[in-house]
Amino acid sequence: MKDIKKELVGKKVLIIGLGRSGISTALFLNRRGAKVLTNDIKDKNELTSIVGMLNYLGMDFVGGHHENWLLDKVELIIVSPGVPADLPLLKIAEKKGIDIWSEVELASKFISAPIIGVTGTNGKTLAVSLIGDIYRSAKKESLVAGNIGNPLIDVVDKISDNGRVIAEISSFQLEWIEQFKPYIGVLLNISSNHLDRHLNLNKYIELKLRIFSNQTKKDYAILNYDDPLIKSCGKNLKSKQIFLSNKVVPENGIGIEDNTIVANISNRKIICKISELPFPHHHLTSVLSAIAVSILDNIDVDVIVNVLKDYKGLPHRMEYVGRIKGAFVYNDSKATNPQSTIEALRSFKKPVILIAGGRDKKMDFSELGKEIDANVKTLILIGETSDIIASTLSKDRKNKLLFAKDIKDAVKIAFKQCKEKDIILLSPACASFDMFRDYKERGEVFKREVLNIG
Repeated sequence: MKDIKKELVGKKVLIIGLGRSGISTALFLNRRGAKVLTNDIKDKNELTSIVGMLNYLGMDFVGGHHENWLLDKVELIIVSPGVPADLPLLKIAEKKGIDIWSEVELASKFISAPIIGVTGTNGKTLAVSLIGDIYRSAKKESLVAGNIGNPLIDVVDKISDNGRVIAEISSFQLEWIEQFKPYIGVLLNISSNHLDRHLNLNKYIELKLRIFSNQTKKDYAILNYDDPLIKSCGKNLKSKQIFLSNKVVPENGIGIEDNTIVANISNRKIICKISELPFPHHHLTSVLSAIAVSILDNIDVDVIVNVLKDYKGLPHRMEYVGRIKGAFVYNDSKATNPQSTIEALRSFKKPVILIAGGRDKKMDFSELGKEIDANVKTLILIGETSDIIASTLSKDRKNKLLFAKDIKDAVKIAFKQCKEKDIILLSPACASFDMFRDYKERGEVFKREVLNIG
């Protein structure tokens, strides 16, 4: 498809997966004259309102299976992030030579504004949120989209060529790209995650690095200097490398010196003291990335610093719920992998009552087990991974381990265990899909149950 805008008219497109991005993609393609067939493993009865809307607009729906006949006369497939790449239907489509794209790939073909793409295991939502706030404060035309909430396809008609699209990009979205290219790409970190989907860490790393695969020497790659694996990848990239470090000031990048953030890109600039900012240490890489992106786009340092100083935080990310019955309660439902929970635990100076567990993504919990041994007063486990996490604990910790049937039960147990000024922390280290629609619903249920007790 040389000119996608013209070629879409009358073309049969199959959309697999009717999550938020799948629905937005269907509506987008329908408006542009494509013949849209939608498909989901859920059947019509589970998606009644969505299917009704699609049918009203002239789009067909097939649910409950992914059978081979769906490929009949299909010329393009758009895969939603939740659909595994090893789906047999997709393997057959590849053999037939049918183009398979992610919603991000499709959207990028219609967006003429430069894209700032942020990926990484942890911290990308915070980074994207900060960049968006800085751009708004600087009165630069911009829109935040991608994995953070609004699908990238939804911003196509809302941004001019002079604006900036600030996109959170997941490994799932990078699985099916061909030409997607951010003019500034950010890779914050890489640790074990989604191994139920990507099979092994090497495959996961390979997918994360795809954010840079189409960049040229005119583009920028912002990389974590403190991660040897990421640092070494810079040598193989065509784009200009900018490094981030929590330990030193890189030769070409942003880092820390004497508890001060220092930028060393085009010239050396003192940004501010770390103590002036409302961020725990494990959020510093995201903060540095937002500063780096903003400086590369010529935003005044005073604007950047003012936004950072006034930042109020994001829901479900170390969100302070309040002091309830003497306990300080935090909602960190966004912690969907062990490293996120380890960092959350390290942000407190005293042991906590931790609620953890959820969907099993085949991750390694051994390091989390050590952190729990050291810094958790009482561990309350829920979900599929309860026994797996429990098995990583030392024998001395077994008597501090409790199991709960759900979040409501976990909250009740936590308050029975707590004393004055204790910390109660929901930081699951796992995905939420065994019990909830997503981490947001999990966090909202947690807060509701906490406030009910309060």
